[in-house]
Parts: sequence; structure tokens; C-alpha cells
Amino acid sequence: HRAIMDSSFTGLQQSEATIARNFGKVDGSVPIEHLGPPVDWAPERAKLPPTIEDGVLGVLERGSEGMDFGTTIVALGRRLDVTVTVNEQGSWVTGLRRGASVVARLREYAAKAKDHAEKELLNLENEDWLGDIEEPLSSAEFQEHMNLSGLTFHDDGSVVFVFDDGESERRQGLFCGHAIVVHMGKDDQFTAAELFG
Repeated sequence: HRAIMDSSFTGLQQSEATIARNFGKVDGSVPIEHLGPPVDWAPERAKLPPTIEDGVLGVLERGSEGMDFGTTIVALGRRLDVTVTVNEQGSWVTGLRRGASVVARLREYAAKAKDHAEKELLNLENEDWLGDIEEPLSSAEFQEHMNLSGLTFHDDGSVVFVFDDGESERRQGLFCGHAIVVHMGKDDQFTAAELFG
């Protein structure tokens, strides 16, 4: 059994060894109230520079929580929010490199992310989210609604693609304004697509 503590707000993941060091057991047998205090990220946060720079992504500013860096870029004809997370050792180097390599081939990666989302979520859309008078969407129509709005690059090499669902004043979105989040591993394999928000 592998236990990973994931803070979705910061995008940070702690290894099993770190959880064991900070909290004791990791097998889930200890009630939450006995786990102890949360990890103190203050020492790592204090060491981070206010900005980092990359030739592709530009200048990224440290986030208000101090454990990620962010910027806005223009790619594929849209403004995209880009975040590079910092791992528990205070490193962002792998995430920054991964971000530059993915953005350099963003059209290809975004198309693959849309394909994965369509495979996982089209049936959900057509079975549970259509209005009474709406016709089921084709694969092409589903993907046409998806607009890339953000990217998060983690220091383990994984990537999160965030798409809006096409909601506008002129048309209803696929999932009533919920974002479509697609996860890609460090090996470029897509692992999940889900709704958020």
C-alpha cells in the first residue's frame, strides 16, 4: 500500500518516507487527529528567489504561498496561466525544464490532452450533462468546446493541462463552467481526465 499526501492547493506531493518521518505511520491505521502538526515549509519558502527566468516561459514570479512560480504566456492564440511547482527540497529545476520542453511543442501536447479528455469524458457529457433538447456531441464537437487555459509543471516531470469547457455568453459549456483537467506523467502518458471547480 502506497500512501501519498497530496496538497491540491500547492500541487506538492510528499513521499512515503517524508510522511513517515513527519507523522509516524503511513498505512492509514492512525486516525487523522493523531497525525501531528503539518509540515513546516517556511525554511524552504524563505530560500526561494522572488522570480525565476526561462528562455521559453519568460519570467515567473513566486506565488503568494511561496511554493510555486507563475506567469501568463500567449500560446495557441490564447493567454495561458503557467505554474511551476516547487518540491519539498525547494527545487523547481525539473518542472521549469519540463515546462519549456512542453510549451515548445504545445500544439502537439494539447491535441493529445484533448484526445485523452474526449476518451474519458465524452460519454459522461452525452449521458449526464446534456440539456433536454440538446443532441449528443461528436468527438470533434466535444474537443471544439475545449479551450486550453492553464498548465502546471511539477518537479517530478508530470504536467497538468487545464481546459475551460467552452462556456460563453453565446453557448453553454460542456460541463456548466467546470474546468477539464488532464494529467500527463513524466513519460508523456496521459493518466486521467476529470472535472474541477
